[in-house]
Amino acid sequence: MKQNSCKVNEKKTIPGINACKGSILPINPGYKLMAKRNFIDNDKFNELMTHIYAYEGGFSDKKSDLGGRTNFGVTQSTFDYYNKKYNFPLKDVKDITYDEADNVYYKLFYNRSNVNEIDDPLLSLMHFDAAINHGPMNAKKFLKQSGGDVNKYYELRLNHYRKQAQNVEGQNLNYNGWLNRLNKIKSLQDLID
Repeated sequence: MKQNSCKVNEKKTIPGINACKGSILPINPGYKLMAKRNFIDNDKFNELMTHIYAYEGGFSDKKSDLGGRTNFGVTQSTFDYYNKKYNFPLKDVKDITYDEADNVYYKLFYNRSNVNEIDDPLLSLMHFDAAINHGPMNAKKFLKQSGGDVNKYYELRLNHYRKQAQNVEGQNLNYNGWLNRLNKIKSLQDLID
């Protein structure tokens, strides 16, 4: 897939940020990024995680969230699956560490959705985020249907969220949060090109 030219309009350049030069994406002034971690030996993954952790907060156990108990965006069921698959002891997701969360994201979402095969920085983030929110198989389906066009990918995800909010009981309560997260990713497009 083609990579964006990553030319940043001088008026939109954020002090201290050198967009797409030494990093995948510029910082969106609409949210605070976590400091880049280097626990996983993969620069692209580490850069994307600074954005993912901006959306994925600490521990949550909302009744309206189908994922249930969640910490750093990792659900209890996903953490249990990961621990069983890799022969680690089961433990409460409330006690997950960033290192464990990085491993879960890397092995279960980043690798399975083939993010490493995407050159375009914004499409990489959109796709990785989709793998986390919709599952790697749905993310691959969105990527194929979009033909690698970020705007089409955005629309596919938006439609998926709308259907989920309308058709799954109680999920309309989460719609604004999903939309906010998706729009923050899409707004990075204004800082690139």
